[in-house]
Amino acid sequence: MRRILFRLGNVPVYSYPAMLYLGLVLALCAQFYVASRLQLNSTRTIFASLILIAPALAGARILFVLAHWDFYRREPHRIWRTSEGGLAMYGGFLLAVPVSIPVAALLGLPWGAFLDAASFALLIGMSVARLGCFLNGCCSGRATSGILGVCMPDQDGIIQRRIPTQLLEAAWAQVVLIVGLNIWPMLPTPGALFLYTMGAYGAGRLFLESMRQERELIFGLPFNQMLSAALAMVCLIGIATQFGQ
Repeated sequence: MRRILFRLGNVPVYSYPAMLYLGLVLALCAQFYVASRLQLNSTRTIFASLILIAPALAGARILFVLAHWDFYRREPHRIWRTSEGGLAMYGGFLLAVPVSIPVAALLGLPWGAFLDAASFALLIGMSVARLGCFLNGCCSGRATSGILGVCMPDQDGIIQRRIPTQLLEAAWAQVVLIVGLNIWPMLPTPGALFLYTMGAYGAGRLFLESMRQERELIFGLPFNQMLSAALAMVCLIGIATQFGQ
């Protein structure tokens, strides 16, 4: 669509990293606001989030590279070339959440409340980043003649009428966010909002993955769909357990 967003002189500013960084900034702003509402120390909350950005981005890139290892083992110099796109959200989740336990403890932040604040940041940041995917052409949907089709290129620049899975995922994140804002007062304990957020996102992602042109495989298995199903199930069990206490 628009892989280069604009140029500063002769320097190209690529859409994907630009939208990723914008998403991170907006996510931190949202987390600062929510932390104040939760009576968390806003400065410590933002500091913890800044620490966690590094493992989140590293984990997301590592999982993406593993899913496309046949390509990257031939082009190792492109492993960290993020201007081309290529982050697997679940990789960031799997690395950043465990790391957040000692980080929150060291900064004196209650882990459950910190994760609740992070829920809004994740949804907002991910929505903006998916707009970057749409502009870049990565994570594109399969060809379609249906009403949802949009003429757009894939990662290789092949233009077809496709399902705009990037926009649908961004829209689903906003639905999860709006519902979360409304059910938040009814949730039983700190951390329940995070479980709802990740579970609802996983359920939607399980459906949206089936619309993608190319499903990412590790050892021949569709790991994004498997992780989506596992995440939705674990979070559902976690919320049910909290309500049952």
